Amino acid sequence: RNELVAPFIAAFALAVAPSYFTGQWFTNYQPVIFGLAAVAAAVASSGRFDAGRALSDMAGRRAQLIRKGPIASRLPSRPALGPQMEGR
Repeated sequence: RNELVAPFIAAFALAVAPSYFTGQWFTNYQPVIFGLAAVAAAVASSGRFDAGRALSDMAGRRAQLIRKGPIASRLPSRPALGPQMEGR
């Protein structure tokens, strides 16, 4: 990987983003957003974190909790493929 590309992308985003997002909220939180993006980029570039696998694991745990947790008894039963369309 080219280690010189990321700083240029970050500098470009830091300079160009304010021209698209002009609200006061973005102006106030731009340093926070930039810092979070820098931390995320550092973690992703380490090679130790697989975002796809992490998201898949979270989705699997959530589905398991919904199926086996106390919420399951309160959910209406649905067909496996979704609701049937009436009038077709």
